[in-house]
Amino acid sequence: MSLIKCKKISVDCIKNDPVDKRAGGADILGYDFFVDQKEATELVGVIKATIEELKLPLMGINILEDQTYSLSEEKVWRKERIIECIINESAVIKAEAEHQAFYKKA
Repeated sequence: MSLIKCKKISVDCIKNDPVDKRAGGADILGYDFFVDQKEATELVGVIKATIEELKLPLMGINILEDQTYSLSEEKVWRKERIIECIINESAVIKAEAEHQAFYKKA
């Protein structure tokens, strides 16, 4: 089995609610994708465009350059799978953004 050299793209969308964090949730809601290192820069553009199209909040996107991962083909995130993931999980991020906006108005 051949392995693909990958980089991790970390996408930070919104800070998680403090109550959710105390219950064991993540500090930041977003996405992590392990992508072919040759496609990383291109896929950052795809991720940004998808997030903009869905009107999701975005704090930042980083390609973690300090480590390279060797992964099998089925574990590598490709363009279509990344877009599908962002779409499928966008409701959680939108709900948190709406929740935070509601309480900031109070």
